Amino acid sequence: MRQLTPKTQLATLRTEAKRWLKAFRDGSDFAQTAALINLSARGLAGSALELRLRARVGQDQVGRPNGATENRRNDHIYELTLLHETPGDAFTYQVGRLISGPQVGFDYLDGVMGEYHWNGRSGVGGFYGTRSNADEVTWRGTGQAYGAFYHYLNQSNDSPWYNELLVGGIGEYQGGEVNREYLSVYGRQGSGSRWSLYERAELDFNRGYRRANGASTYQLSNLLVSATYSPGKNVRFGITYDERQQYRTLEDRNTPEQLFDDALREGLRVNAYFGSARGLRANLSVGERHRQGSPEKNLTYSASVYHGNVFGWNLLVGSDYSGFSGDTSEGYRAGFRVQKYFGAGHDLELNLGTSATTLLALKSQRKNQWVRLSGTAQLGRRFFLLGEYEIDSGDDFEGQRVFLQLGYRL
Repeated sequence: MRQLTPKTQLATLRTEAKRWLKAFRDGSDFAQTAALINLSARGLAGSALELRLRARVGQDQVGRPNGATENRRNDHIYELTLLHETPGDAFTYQVGRLISGPQVGFDYLDGVMGEYHWNGRSGVGGFYGTRSNADEVTWRGTGQAYGAFYHYLNQSNDSPWYNELLVGGIGEYQGGEVNREYLSVYGRQGSGSRWSLYERAELDFNRGYRRANGASTYQLSNLLVSATYSPGKNVRFGITYDERQQYRTLEDRNTPEQLFDDALREGLRVNAYFGSARGLRANLSVGERHRQGSPEKNLTYSASVYHGNVFGWNLLVGSDYSGFSGDTSEGYRAGFRVQKYFGAGHDLELNLGTSATTLLALKSQRKNQWVRLSGTAQLGRRFFLLGEYEIDSGDDFEGQRVFLQLGYRL
């Protein structure tokens, strides 16, 4: 999000790029080669423009049992955006493939978005384009999308207090028909690292086929509220509540009412964190989710304990455990990790893990184990090498996996 702060000048060019090659091979005779690019260039030609590019170009090679080999392209353009967002300017905009923000309200948009700021805290804006597919390098969208929003931001460097609110009306259409129309609400408030509050909600407007089966005119489809509080430097507590309800789209407009699952899902999670990054730290979390009208409840829980600098040797040692329990299945995952940090950015890590899943109705259990050795080596001249070697055994995975990544930072 853009912060409405006093105007500053961007007169320099700053470019950050990451490109790397990775190869992956396991017992299923699968190999993957890819090049990834993450580029940000500011102050283009002395202007206030910024260019952002995040893309992936690759190929998957799959070996068949008959000896044949199939090659599949695996290319993605996640972001290709030209921005004008100088702090203090009355008008800011973005053009291209945009990564979603609260203004847009969904994952990706191929189009344009602009915002007019009439004072230091408030602004109005809108966007227009097509829903893009990041899994393709083409610009074929899945229908029109446009909307308008109001944006309020009260934040400064002089105070830890911040308050942001964004309310937008959004419409998605395909072939002249409504796919979805809804109100999106986003908010965040807090005071430094002491406490924070985050809210997100979507209110759908149902008309036409969306009311054919007796649905209400308005539907609260998504609601998320999350809060954190830190009574001290090394203690933090958090709680999150969310509820979701399926809404009809053109894709399932003809699904009979008895087959369309519109039951409300509710979830609640609490967590606690103790300690510091370079010392002993622990994290605990437990959550429950259930579906309206169903007695089934799903419980998830996790815990981890780590020390970031054992004996002052730049040695991280720790263990983590997570599990779930429901009416139909239950399971767990446990791991032990040792990581040594050397000078100049080198590191070496050993990871041991095990997992198990039990299907209660069938009284069957599937177990897996793995040993993973990985590390990072800085090669000089801004080149680096990441490596990983893993041995898997169990009911679902069996064999070896090798991962190599050569990177260059510009």
